[in-house]
Amino acid sequence: MKIIKRILIGLVVVIAGIFIIAATRPNTFTVERSLKINAAPEKVFPYLISFKKGLEWSAWDKQEEEVKRTFTGPESGMGATYEFEGKLS
Repeated sequence: MKIIKRILIGLVVVIAGIFIIAATRPNTFTVERSLKINAAPEKVFPYLISFKKGLEWSAWDKQEEEVKRTFTGPESGMGATYEFEGKLS
């Protein structure tokens, strides 16, 4: 009986320690990734500000073929919007 009691006390101490350590950690984290593109900014920028041009390189767009897309607002820049509806969305 003493052995079981010691094991349970040890287990409670370990679990409490895990919770104490977890409580001291920040509750947010940041993931950053970078990629060097070997091209002039003038060639890359149009693909970043236009939803329609962005579909040419989007990995997500290639995962589902039957997607209903709606583009509203200007062709690119502020005010341009892109909505989609599909099986994966």
